[in-house]
Parts: sequence; structure tokens; C-alpha cells
Amino acid sequence: MSNFMDGIKSTLNNECNVSVTENGAVGFRTTGKALLDLNFAVASLRSASEHDISQRFTKAFFEDKLMAMKWLFYARDVRGGLGERRLFRACMVPLAKEFPEYVAPVVALVPEYTGFIFQNRYGDPLSPHSVNRAIDRICAAYIEDETVLADQEGRDPVLIRHFSAHNLRHTFCTRFCENERNIKVIQEIMGHADIETTMNIYAEATKEKKKESFSNLEGKIKIS
Repeated sequence: MSNFMDGIKSTLNNECNVSVTENGAVGFRTTGKALLDLNFAVASLRSASEHDISQRFTKAFFEDKLMAMKWLFYARDVRGGLGERRLFRACMVPLAKEFPEYVAPVVALVPEYTGFIFQNRYGDPLSPHSVNRAIDRICAAYIEDETVLADQEGRDPVLIRHFSAHNLRHTFCTRFCENERNIKVIQEIMGHADIETTMNIYAEATKEKKKESFSNLEGKIKIS
């Protein structure tokens, strides 16, 4: 690690490495590491050709093959990574042709990052923001129609209070906790990084279940 950081520092301190960004800020041409440069350039590569993307990845690949492959899957991962599906394809396709021995062992991992049920037109999973906008549109349309109808019928409108994708997720988790006792299974399904998060929801859900269970006993137990 010390040699790596010393190399980065030496490269950044090189006067020939100074550059200027589009908005006039002073920056650096390179970190001296192809993979690090590629990681920082991800956003700008969205408009680049697949050939250019592949060329940049090839440099990183020959620099450190294992680390480059790990980074490529991180870049593709839409859940815990960068979600760059096009970049993944632009790098993986030519890599499979030139170095099949490196691609073959990891092909089985690709479905883990694809095949989502709810996805946008690019095949990526819907973001919470997109879902929330859809919910807002549906609720707004309903409220508008219900208000007009209630006015015509001379009654108070039955309105829907605001809710989001997070509320739906929490509701699912609560119902799941009511029907599943294995905390690790719940954590895995919900994708909680910290099991304490799962435990808090589980405790809340089971507390309500206990109240419901005892209320059902009311009038059923007779003491003579």
C-alpha cells in the first residue's frame, strides 16, 4: 500500500501532469494508475464510443487483471456499485473474444447483476425516484377525480395520503417479519447491510402481533 500511495503522490506532483477542467479548475491528467483513472472517468464515458471504453479498460486490465475484473463487476452492479450496464458490455464483449480464459470463470456471475423483474427501458432496475414519481402521478389523478365525484354526490372525498416507495418497502418487510422467524433470511431478502436494522423492524412487527394475539384471547379464557 505504501509503494502504491508513493507512486500516486509522485505522479500527481509531476508538473507535466497538471491539467485544467472544462470549468477552469486545476486538475491532473492521470493518477498514474489506469484502473484508478478509469474509475474516476466513468461518468464522462457515458457518451464515449464502446471502442474508446474498451481501450481504456484494456490498459487497466493489463495493469492488474484480477483487480480490473473485480472493478468491472462493481461497475455493473446496480445495487451496490456504479450501475454502468453499457460500460460493462463494452468491456466484456471484446475481452471475451481476446481473453476467454479470464471471462469463462465469471460468466456464471453475470445473471446476478441482470434479469430484474421491474426494469426501465435500458434493462436496469427502477430507481426509487422513478417509482415515487409514478405513485405521485397516480395519486394526483385519483384525488382529482375523487374530488369532482364527491362534489357531485354531495359527500366528503375519500383521499389517499402521500406515501412513497420506502413506505411500500417497509410495509413488505413488516408483513414478511410477521410470517418468517429466520432473521438472517429476512436480512438477505431485504438487503439490510446491518442486521440491527432487520431486528428493529422485526421487533416492531412481532410486538403488534403479540397485541393482536392477546386481543383474540379476550373472552375465550374462563377462570372458574
